[in-house]
Amino acid sequence: MKNLIIVIVAGAIILASCINEENKEVVFTEVNGKMVPLLRFEDVKDSIPFLLSDIISDVEFLKLETKKDALISLGNWIVGEKYVIVFIYNQGLYQFTRGGRFIRKLAYIGRGPKEIQYPVFHLSEKQDLIYLIERDNPKYFVRIDLETGGFMENIPLARPGRLQNFMITYDTIINCAPLVDSGMPSGKYYFFRQTTSGNFINGILTGNEEGSSYDNGQDLLYQVGESMHYRPVNSDTVFLVKEDQLEPCFIFEAGNIGLGSDVQIGRTTFSILTERVDFFIINTFTITSKEQMGGKAFRYNGKRHLILVDKINMHAHYISPFYNDFTGEKLNPYYAKFQSDGAFYMVMDAFSLMERSVIVRSDPDLRVKNRDGFLNLSKVLTENDNPVLLIGNVKTLY
Repeated sequence: MKNLIIVIVAGAIILASCINEENKEVVFTEVNGKMVPLLRFEDVKDSIPFLLSDIISDVEFLKLETKKDALISLGNWIVGEKYVIVFIYNQGLYQFTRGGRFIRKLAYIGRGPKEIQYPVFHLSEKQDLIYLIERDNPKYFVRIDLETGGFMENIPLARPGRLQNFMITYDTIINCAPLVDSGMPSGKYYFFRQTTSGNFINGILTGNEEGSSYDNGQDLLYQVGESMHYRPVNSDTVFLVKEDQLEPCFIFEAGNIGLGSDVQIGRTTFSILTERVDFFIINTFTITSKEQMGGKAFRYNGKRHLILVDKINMHAHYISPFYNDFTGEKLNPYYAKFQSDGAFYMVMDAFSLMERSVIVRSDPDLRVKNRDGFLNLSKVLTENDNPVLLIGNVKTLY
């Protein structure tokens, strides 16, 4: 274990010294007369070990109150300054205080009034309201008052079609990123704005009346500093959202390792785990084989990598290992969630956390950040408790 710590410290030294390298993995290419940063994944050569504490600060372990009418499993979360909200598929929408106390079940599953199916949801900027819209056949935004749990008047969706994501700004404008489906009315827009009273403000057209077909599965719209960025799932380009256009601001070239004639095999896909003003963390997946799952369904197998992109010094590195030094284990990036507002969280089930604490407690050489707090928490947990959230804020790295 001591050797692992030495390797990680050495990795931190390598990371700090990267700014002195002359060869840069990120180059520039011209797009419509503007020079835009470009990263080809094939140009990324070296790997660095990385600590979770390298990128997040103000860390806490939040134990969610366990009650019979609020048993929480895997779900979609929002960690706010006053509340923690979680949607559990086939169960409903739950509200906790920022301290972990259960407040209420905000909505049940169903198709009737004050019921939800599978929503996209966001907090208002003042974090006193939650806005929800259904992924399938949406017609309006639902608003719930988080002080009372009461449902407010619905807001009409200004342009019909499914939304992949939306953001609230100034508590008066809803910025909408449609899931652009061929033949759907929303296919005319990459992005549009509307008021919280349902009035259309403006939008950015796709240029194709029937739209383009994009895969589902990733947030299209997120905040970076004072700017709003947009990345269509099938696109290699991250765009800056301006008043009347999308302006390219960073391009990724995933490449294709060409393992076969199948359109999927050998294709490298990627998602952006987080983008901050000074860095990206990219999760890549190179598909190497597929399995028939029945009918037209397939499971794709392959290799996953994390890439850290230093936007200031124009360097990129594979992250390996990504080490959670708050619990003393290698981190699976699938469980690491980054919010647009810079908040970070991981959801850990109580049983796994208790198992991990046995290893931490019995290994005196294992240096774990916030060790005492972690071990004290594990003493009051039972295996039937609700999950524990590890929460922090994303740092500026460079």
